[in-house]
Amino acid sequence: MSVSIVAHIIVSIIFNIVFRITTKEKEPSFADELDKLIDLKANRISFFMFIVGFLLAMGSLVIDQPSQVMFVILIGSGFISDVTGSVTKLYHYRRGV
Repeated sequence: MSVSIVAHIIVSIIFNIVFRITTKEKEPSFADELDKLIDLKANRISFFMFIVGFLLAMGSLVIDQPSQVMFVILIGSGFISDVTGSVTKLYHYRRGV
């Protein structure tokens, strides 16, 4: 869990830097309906990716893999789900909903 939080902070910093470089403006301090809709879509995809990783981690225990494999899969899926959520937000802001 703590690795996921650290990964989220790092990914947020990187995407804010990329956002500032590409648009040359600050991130707005308010959120309208479009922002909320994009956040909901990104959260849905991010949660789906984490659930798939969680199921893979539990599946690794079923096929008698060491518990370290389960933890690596959980940490990896947390990081991948966070990156996927951020990329989805960026995609929907660029492309539209």
